[in-house]
Amino acid sequence: AGSENNALQGTNSVKAYTSDEDDNKDNHENPYGEQNAEKGYMPFPPPFHTVNIVMVLFLGNIFFYLLMNFSGSDEIRDFAVEHFTLSHENYHLIYPFFTSSLYQEQILQLVIDCWLLYQFGNSVLGFLGGKRLLAFWAMTSVGGGLLHIGRQKFELYYGHDPLEVRGRCFGPNPFILGLVGVEGLIFRHLNFMQNPPVPFLVMTAFVMIIDVWRIFTTKPEEHGAPTGGALAVSYTHLTLPTKRIV
Repeated sequence: AGSENNALQGTNSVKAYTSDEDDNKDNHENPYGEQNAEKGYMPFPPPFHTVNIVMVLFLGNIFFYLLMNFSGSDEIRDFAVEHFTLSHENYHLIYPFFTSSLYQEQILQLVIDCWLLYQFGNSVLGFLGGKRLLAFWAMTSVGGGLLHIGRQKFELYYGHDPLEVRGRCFGPNPFILGLVGVEGLIFRHLNFMQNPPVPFLVMTAFVMIIDVWRIFTTKPEEHGAPTGGALAVSYTHLTLPTKRIV
């Protein structure tokens, strides 16, 4: 009986040791790690398990789409356009650089933006954590806004009619392009398509191309999404440990 107890004790100890070993192995292989992942305090799946910028933008865009299309009040819509879009006419207020990323008025763009926020925001949130992702959003919003204002100032300086240079930028597009580009950096050694093999890094190159293309093709009177995601991707690659991610 004594020998049987000893044998059972040995088996239990081996099982416990193996379990710990597997946990350590999983933590080591996880590209995001657990140091930045935030434990949820709300009964919803990520990224809605905490109050974070992805959740705020997701819900904010839905709210403003409903407001602009179903409020029935011209005064409310005019207020939203003035304070939640960005142009050379209101950039001096500063806050439109940030509030403009909440604004949305087209259903197709809303669906696309919300899907991209959910898909890429969730994974990058696990990598950067809530605070650094908030700073990342601020960087993309300010960078995209400055590019938009700079282009409008350039057009006004070279003789465009001020009534023509009236395009307002809005939406989380710079942040989304930044998320796509950063995900491409994180998984740059992997393929998101196997046949034919297309690496994740292609997404980062795509962001850079879209940024440059939008700067030179946006019309002075055109309303829509700003650019600027490539700026944040470049900064993130230089300052965060993406080079250690395999």
